[in-house]
Amino acid sequence: MSAAVRGGPGTLRVLTWNVHGLRAGAPAVGDVLREARCDVALLQEAPRGLRSVPRAAALARRSGLLVAAAGRPAAGALVLVAARLHVSAAAVEALPVRGLTTPIRGSARAVVSAPGGRRVLVAAAHLGLGEDERADHVARLAAAPGDRDEQGARGDGGPPDPVVVGADLNEHPGGASWVGLLPGGRDAWAVAGSGAGATFPADSPRARIDGLLVRGLDVVSTQVLDVGRASDHRALLAELAVPGL
Repeated sequence: MSAAVRGGPGTLRVLTWNVHGLRAGAPAVGDVLREARCDVALLQEAPRGLRSVPRAAALARRSGLLVAAAGRPAAGALVLVAARLHVSAAAVEALPVRGLTTPIRGSARAVVSAPGGRRVLVAAAHLGLGEDERADHVARLAAAPGDRDEQGARGDGGPPDPVVVGADLNEHPGGASWVGLLPGGRDAWAVAGSGAGATFPADSPRARIDGLLVRGLDVVSTQVLDVGRASDHRALLAELAVPGL
């Protein structure tokens, strides 16, 4: 993976990645995140359970980032951000899996902005393996409680805030989850990717089941990052144009 420069004024570098429970170790995952120079990292299968928050904080330190949204209900969904961004709201939510009482699917979201800049709602989500389960998760996320800012809507009559969702959708593009998870959103890879864009499995990717969905922003570029042995998924990184950021 080649080194990249963190986004400058008017751009936001957003990465989504399933980090496989940090089985390769926090240093390996942290190295990938640090080299990617992302402003926002939307992770799935990050630390979960009783010590999820301190372990997320440790990963953030290794990555040169800060924790924006984390917690046990998120079940490994995690939002990390660069220090240049301000976090004005955050929330986490468990997504139920039939037959399990301990959450293994969830979401984390935050509202971020540069000082004096435009707010952007960013969210990480990990959907279920089965079609019915994914449909339930998408419906729950669409109906998630929260204040108007958290949902990306303006209370002053202005246009809605932009939204970016990074997810392990466990489904190929064109499936119902890709359409329903962010109504009116666009698949960043379809806008500015090249080739198949496969993300799984990491050693010989054949499927594109990880995606960045974007609404209200222009996609400048998108790339899949070879993460070596750091995870069983490759990471997806996009540069987004954010007017007023």
